Amino acid sequence: MRALLLLALAAGCVHPAPPPAVDLTAPLVRPALDPAVRAALELGASDLDVSVRRDALAALVTADPAPAGGAWGQRGRFDPSAYVQRATIDRLAARMDEPASRDLVRALLADTAADPWARGAAALTLARAGRDGKVPATELAADHARLAEAAAAAQGSRGGALLLAAAIGGDAPARARLGEQLSTGNLPLELWFFRAIGESGVNALVAPLVQALDRVEPEIQLPVAAALLALGSPVGERTLAAAMTESEDRALEAIECLNGVRTPGADGVLRGALGAGPLARAAATLALFARGEGEVDSALRVLSGDDAELSALAAQAAGARLRADPELPGRDRLRVALREALPEAGPSVQLALIDALGTSTLAADRAALTELLADESIRVRVAAAAALAR
Repeated sequence: MRALLLLALAAGCVHPAPPPAVDLTAPLVRPALDPAVRAALELGASDLDVSVRRDALAALVTADPAPAGGAWGQRGRFDPSAYVQRATIDRLAARMDEPASRDLVRALLADTAADPWARGAAALTLARAGRDGKVPATELAADHARLAEAAAAAQGSRGGALLLAAAIGGDAPARARLGEQLSTGNLPLELWFFRAIGESGVNALVAPLVQALDRVEPEIQLPVAAALLALGSPVGERTLAAAMTESEDRALEAIECLNGVRTPGADGVLRGALGAGPLARAAATLALFARGEGEVDSALRVLSGDDAELSALAAQAAGARLRADPELPGRDRLRVALREALPEAGPSVQLALIDALGTSTLAADRAALTELLADESIRVRVAAAAALAR
């Protein structure tokens, strides 16, 4: 359960001016990658380790200036691993202003021989882009038809993401089928799917999710509760709060499920964990630090401690806080501690430290990451290269 935790972790005018129109046809300008960074990523893109290949291809899809990531987008879309395909689609989600990216996402959605979860990720990317105004209005009707058609053909619980995407697009039959599927409690162990439900804004799914709570397997119950909380249901909040008073492992699982749920209710549940056991209390403190609460010293104490799993969580929290608050008091001390911990850190902590330093433009941080391009582990080399490519 502790390993699961680590995998996660108005002022103005009364009549404000309308936002400027977005030119969906304007090309994005992407800086060229450093040759050493590109070399590490290209090597990783052919690695047999799925996690290495996934991270390398995802970074290359983001960094390549060619539409849809050029050849890398195609490589990721046709990779034999559904996890790599999903990571590729996730990166294309940030490039949906490009016609080529939209077409590549649509191609995966249309591929009935592809893994249903990969197709579902493509469908969700298309649905969100349409909802959020990232798709030209002239293309919306055709996309809604695509989503509805894919949902109508979906079978079993592995088609849940296809149904959810169509529901986001306003398809009533898909919404009804998904509700029926959820209410049975026979749900897949796909945590990203429950996060997508929470983010969807489809409030009609609240009642089926509440029904599912008493029917699902224990390892699914808290992800369902987190989806309910994200949709604004007090039932989700109560379920997660109750988990904080159970075993420490259960509290840790609840904290992990709250990752990405940014609501006052989620913050309140985390504050409630401050009275739990020492490990859960430390994890909740770090989760709150990542969200903007607490001082740098609270993360530094855990980062330098003897518990490797908590140190990795502290690095993740530090990275999240630094990205959200570039002017954080004590940020220089925190960055120094992250850099100094790199050489002696174990594998999981080192990867978390690399990620924490990844968005920094400071020369010292980038130099520390650049040194890792020569590491003996290709996993570390690719992680450092991906961080430098951001």
